[in-house]
Amino acid sequence: MKKEKVLKKDKLTDNVRFNENFSPIYFLIIVFALKFEFGMNWLFPFFSSAVFYGIVSTLLYLFSSNYFQPDLDVMNSRPGMGHFPLGRWAGSYKLGRFLKFLLTPLTKAWYWLWHPYAKLLTHRGAGHWPIWGVWLRVSYLYLFYICISFILSKISFININISFIEVWLKSFFPWDKNFATIHFLLFCFPIYLSDMVHIGVDYYDSVKRSMSFCPPKIPRGLITKLINTLRGVR
Repeated sequence: MKKEKVLKKDKLTDNVRFNENFSPIYFLIIVFALKFEFGMNWLFPFFSSAVFYGIVSTLLYLFSSNYFQPDLDVMNSRPGMGHFPLGRWAGSYKLGRFLKFLLTPLTKAWYWLWHPYAKLLTHRGAGHWPIWGVWLRVSYLYLFYICISFILSKISFININISFIEVWLKSFFPWDKNFATIHFLLFCFPIYLSDMVHIGVDYYDSVKRSMSFCPPKIPRGLITKLINTLRGVR
């Protein structure tokens, strides 16, 4: 019995599963906000704009809890990288497994996109700070967006307008004119909230296990190593 209690205490909470269980509550929060703050209709569940946009925002909440979460700073086993962008449910169905196979290049691309990010940062370091962690990941994506835009601008036979991505990325920051609008509520707030829930669960696990949030045994990222070197700290 004592051994079972120790194992239960040491077991980490599944952050993604926690966010999945919280998603119905998130949906209700968004629908009520759309109704009372922006005056959207919600009386006809299958046709109302509040319910429709609530579903879209909730799907983004679930997506971000899987693929745009703080644990992207993990080096070798970043969560969700084996089933991007379908989700864990895909492996339970034959069609899902087939689609997972077809999307393997996209999954690998998403994995390697975040590899430099994970290399630079310490797990449970700056990337796990509330709000600041989202800004770090958004800034990282924005740099990637700038590179893609530059490449596309040099390829004359390809004319793809992806400026909407830039608008979305900029709207995460409070000094942008799109901050605190319905656009922010639907497409940015779900990422902030799923991020904070994830970090809150991590803090809960640290307290439960009587451990520091970022234990010394966790390998430090290149940025921390560089700072420690400059400070003369080993």
